[in-house]
Amino acid sequence: MIFFSLQKQYCEIKYHIYISVYKNHFKNKLIFEFYKSYLFLLRKSSNFAAKFFRKMLFNSIDFAIFMPIVFLIYWALGYCRGRIFSTPMIQNLFLLAASYFFYAWWDWRFLSLILVCSFTNYGAGLLLMKNENARARKTILTLCCLVCFGILGVFKYYDFFATQLISIFTPPPPITI
Repeated sequence: MIFFSLQKQYCEIKYHIYISVYKNHFKNKLIFEFYKSYLFLLRKSSNFAAKFFRKMLFNSIDFAIFMPIVFLIYWALGYCRGRIFSTPMIQNLFLLAASYFFYAWWDWRFLSLILVCSFTNYGAGLLLMKNENARARKTILTLCCLVCFGILGVFKYYDFFATQLISIFTPPPPITI
């Protein structure tokens, strides 16, 4: 119960900070009022509009609606494959676009990470298909894995290692009696 109370206070403070900071940035009064009402709706958890803007997780109602729609469209494209087009490329591109949409719904700012990983893996796959040399193929695969695991390591474990290093090199506080 205390957690929810603190979370509500945090949201209230964040709301007032956003309003005071961004008031001077908006030239148009109507746009500022829209932004203010958007933040107000996000603040109210019982409001339907606030629930619309929440993150889509695997265990959410949004995903329960999203997944069957994507599934049906994917198989409808597969049904049309023999009649309209001959390769599963359209199906794969649709699935890729749906994956990007799902990831962007969670947080659009991190969409560039999955794009970098996707293009890196796609480019590495094309290079692996062209190369016959085993040493070159190992190098390509190693570089591809380093890029993807490097991105994962930075965004998942950076905070943990940074706080551990700071705590190791920070002297303990003095004991007062």
